[in-house]
Amino acid sequence: MAGPTIDALADAGVATYEVDPEEASGPGLVLFAEPGQALFDAVRRASRGGLERVIAVGLGDDGVLATVAWRLLNAGASDVLAWRTRDRPASAIAARLDRWAEVDRLVDAPMVRDNLIGTSPAWTATLRQAVEAARFTDASVLILGETGTGKKLIARAIHKRSPRASGLPETRSFEPESQPASDALTAQEKALVERALAETNGQVAGPSGAAAKLGVKSSTLESKIKTLNIDKRRFKPVYRL
Repeated sequence: MAGPTIDALADAGVATYEVDPEEASGPGLVLFAEPGQALFDAVRRASRGGLERVIAVGLGDDGVLATVAWRLLNAGASDVLAWRTRDRPASAIAARLDRWAEVDRLVDAPMVRDNLIGTSPAWTATLRQAVEAARFTDASVLILGETGTGKKLIARAIHKRSPRASGLPETRSFEPESQPASDALTAQEKALVERALAETNGQVAGPSGAAAKLGVKSSTLESKIKTLNIDKRRFKPVYRL
């Protein structure tokens, strides 16, 4: 089953070779026909906890179940693709790898590397998300964090890497004890979250959900929705017979 897949990848310009997950380095593919614990363990080892980019490619005729896709993502996969249900899957993989290479080049540039210092998997993933959102999308990005965690530096990095950059990025900081400022921050966050929910028909999770648009985890956004007392049902489409 993997033979034709490897040939199609080669035709798309993706060179492949087999390697033990423990020895994997750099972007890679994990091909599978049936999910199982061995698959999740292999993805976890190959991704080194999410530090290395791994695309899990399902070769089954029925695609990849959503529950399996989420388990693969939680194991460290950067993306999950169903080979037989995707149009031109080899080209999609090649484009994804090229995009990641450009993101890593930008992350490793002096402007980012010298100002946003850190090498942990979580920090590396954060920098990649910020740079990718800036360079390849026109999405709004909500940056949350305590004072002194680098929100303003991240905002500047996104701004400088965005094709839309002009002037200075808009950043706002508020002290918790300042009630008017706190109210302004809450209103700003609520407006941004509601806009993302409106654009996604109230969907939070998934690649086209509000969490993806804002560049945050779905669990983080769900918590923020509860804190801001937002009713997601207002944004779901209503069908009348």
